[in-house]
Amino acid sequence: MDKFTQEYDLAAGTLHRVVSYIDRFLSVRTLASYTDDDVDDVLRLLGATAVFIAAKYESRSTTEKLKATEVARYGGFTDGKELITRVEFLMIEALECRLGVPTAETFVDHFTRYSQGEKELEVKWLAHDIADESLRNYGCLRYLPSLVAVTSIFSARCVLYPTDQLHSTA
Repeated sequence: MDKFTQEYDLAAGTLHRVVSYIDRFLSVRTLASYTDDDVDDVLRLLGATAVFIAAKYESRSTTEKLKATEVARYGGFTDGKELITRVEFLMIEALECRLGVPTAETFVDHFTRYSQGEKELEVKWLAHDIADESLRNYGCLRYLPSLVAVTSIFSARCVLYPTDQLHSTA
């Protein structure tokens, strides 16, 4: 999913939405018992569909550069547009049409909205990178996105300016 979002130059928050959509979908819908190969296909299909939905949510211009047939081809599905569209409907239904829930990306932007100066912008960009890395660790999904964002910002400050942290608490 990460490679797909990068290859198609999708909006920054897309990957966070994708992970949120898949996690929320699997929280309300169980996968029937499949063989290992089938589970891989189902998860790839969910990932491809979640990318398609999240990309459209994040940026209206995405619909011009990303089509369901392209998503299906990238995911290796020969059924094409119909399969992605059918799963898109099921996923949106399972999410009860609530696509705009805040993500760690949203909270990093919110918490650093009034940051000014080069140092603060460096902290913001590193915090985004740290929040992105949290998506690679399944254990981080149990934490609220706001907590992931705050931790990312704090970690970024400690990494970039460790002596500033010591002086500001004294």
